[in-house]
Amino acid sequence: MRRRALAAVFLAGVLALAACGDPEPEGGAAPPPSPDTSEGSPSADPFDPDATMQPDLMRVEPSVAEAGQEVLVTYPGGRDRGVAYVLERASGASWDTTHLMTAVTNGFGTEPSFVSTDDAAGYGWEDIGVGGEGPDRLVVPDVAPPGTYRICTANSRENICTVIEIVAIGDAPIPVEPDGGIGDGAGPPPAEWLYGEPRAELDALLGRAVDEFEAGVADLGWGPVRIAVVDGEPQDLTDDLVPGRVNVAVEQRDGAEVVVDARIEADPDTGALGNEATVVSVHDGVEFYPACGNESLTHGGVDWYQVQRNEHPETYDRAVGGAREQAPESVMVRGFAPRVAEPGPGDDVGTLVIWSDEVAYFVSDSGDLSAWLVTDELEYGWEC
Repeated sequence: MRRRALAAVFLAGVLALAACGDPEPEGGAAPPPSPDTSEGSPSADPFDPDATMQPDLMRVEPSVAEAGQEVLVTYPGGRDRGVAYVLERASGASWDTTHLMTAVTNGFGTEPSFVSTDDAAGYGWEDIGVGGEGPDRLVVPDVAPPGTYRICTANSRENICTVIEIVAIGDAPIPVEPDGGIGDGAGPPPAEWLYGEPRAELDALLGRAVDEFEAGVADLGWGPVRIAVVDGEPQDLTDDLVPGRVNVAVEQRDGAEVVVDARIEADPDTGALGNEATVVSVHDGVEFYPACGNESLTHGGVDWYQVQRNEHPETYDRAVGGAREQAPESVMVRGFAPRVAEPGPGDDVGTLVIWSDEVAYFVSDSGDLSAWLVTDELEYGWEC
């Protein structure tokens, strides 16, 4: 059965749309809104104050769109919902509802539509239950001024949102062909390579200045950050692949570069990112005697320094913790090396395992001595 849910109900401040679908997990906080705000906004509040940002459950492509452009909303893993959506613009620490939108999906409707909240009297949605991943086809209002927005469901049991950057007509990123050149003057890089994979953690950082975005990426254990698109113009890039590197699109706002889109590069074979350490080499017969805990090891022209939890806790946690691929079974963590005057049999020679993130582990042939090592030059509070 289809019903007409009038938008006038919303304008009266009553959220009474029919629910459909199953509850979703609670969402995270919205990304810091853009400092740009619309003047004379028709609403001082979001359509649904309980709606949450859920970029892992709800995605919009393209995420940088021109006013008047059609976009596709998809739901990885599927979701029960309706055809009702709202568009909200970042305003300080909150969001202002600017437009009501109706999607075309699953055979329902012929053309997506929208209406300003100023003109929403009498506008309504059919209470239709829709399932699956989509896509749901929407059109960005052609009168929407440039800025950071979010698109939200409007009659899901728990409404969710995802961010979209709206730019002026003619300012959207230039479409690129899959066979375009990379850094050779033959054209912009392929889109799938340029942007890599979307991640919810990155979506949550959108709208920040570049330096703040870089700090957030570093906190996630990824990087470096590379600017791939500036004000809609693809940049000339190298053709290397760096798992964990984040490619971003930025725009100039109030004298600062703000990140409006971000994707992370992953290993095409394994899907590994930069913070997923892998073993790159294992060396037997390495001469090293970690008797006191402050000895350094030079191997293959690289200096390695022992790291102890009590002396350098953050470095130790980085070395030992995380998603580190395990070394061979013969190499096991044995804690701090005992301090002995002279090495016993097999104490001063052993196996060195080196990971991709410049962390290593040494275990003696005797099995009695072991040490975690890093390439960071460390200072110690004792002599031996």
